[in-house]
Amino acid sequence: VIAPASGSTAREFNDAIRFVERFGLRPRFPKDLYGKDILCANTDAKRFQHLKKALLAKDSKAIWCMRGGYGSSRLLPQLAKLTPPKHCKLFIGYSDITALHTFLNHQWRWPTLHGTMLEELGRGEGGRREIRDFQCVIYGLKKELVYSSLCPMNAAARACKGVRSQ
Repeated sequence: VIAPASGSTAREFNDAIRFVERFGLRPRFPKDLYGKDILCANTDAKRFQHLKKALLAKDSKAIWCMRGGYGSSRLLPQLAKLTPPKHCKLFIGYSDITALHTFLNHQWRWPTLHGTMLEELGRGEGGRREIRDFQCVIYGLKKELVYSSLCPMNAAARACKGVRSQ
């Protein structure tokens, strides 16, 4: 569990960790995950240190971000200096975390999942299908997940009312 962008409250963090445990995973996180930075979870140096340790850890298979928000793109210059490890892992998050997804996809050829942040799942914001799909991906229960008839969540979504993914 890392926080490469914005911070969370202690309650949001604890709820997220409980979600991971209920999900059947053993969460690991730096004791100094959060600092006193006003905009970000911690200083750029600390957030990069946490990201680097998670990326290079040989005894984990996934990295899940607490939340998005400002700051993750500021880690890219240091990330570009790292040699990709021989073992890849699943990287999960969205929003401003997309900058890290793009780097890991294009530079390291790692699989990433543009998916719900832990903070949101800890608040109970994930739907049953979403959580089931996470389980399928994380535990390798299906070779692929296919969605059809997806519509953006804006004015065009009204045209898709009643359309369900397969």
